[in-house]
Amino acid sequence: MVNKSLIFGAFLGLILFVSLFGNIVAHEFGHWAVAEHYSLNPQMHFGESLDGEKANLFSASFFTTYNAPVCTDQDFYVTLAGPLTNIMIAVGLFFAYQRMPKKTYRINMLFLVMVIPAILSAIVNLMPLQASDGQLIFRYLR
Repeated sequence: MVNKSLIFGAFLGLILFVSLFGNIVAHEFGHWAVAEHYSLNPQMHFGESLDGEKANLFSASFFTTYNAPVCTDQDFYVTLAGPLTNIMIAVGLFFAYQRMPKKTYRINMLFLVMVIPAILSAIVNLMPLQASDGQLIFRYLR
């Protein structure tokens, strides 16, 4: 007989994976939406490297390209839109979690598992690492 807790744990693992991918797509859509607002002809790329080759563990496989903006403010807003999208998802899921009745343990766990990738994605993308959103954001803030 299969343990119900084991099945629920596997289900939460699947939700975590789907939520991570969903946050990546939402993050790139945030960049795309702001670039589209400024008519920068954005294109989202999934499963590609920056040089057009197939993606591997060491290449960027999810990114958005767009035409050079007229001013640096536009580039700043396009860059900031991705992490802000992840923050909005995290805040929305956290408020939904807060509104849930405390007796629904499994549903509460589901919301917590979905909020983790949103928070991690926002943090990682705001870190000033080379070739990251955070590096560009902090460069514009100087």
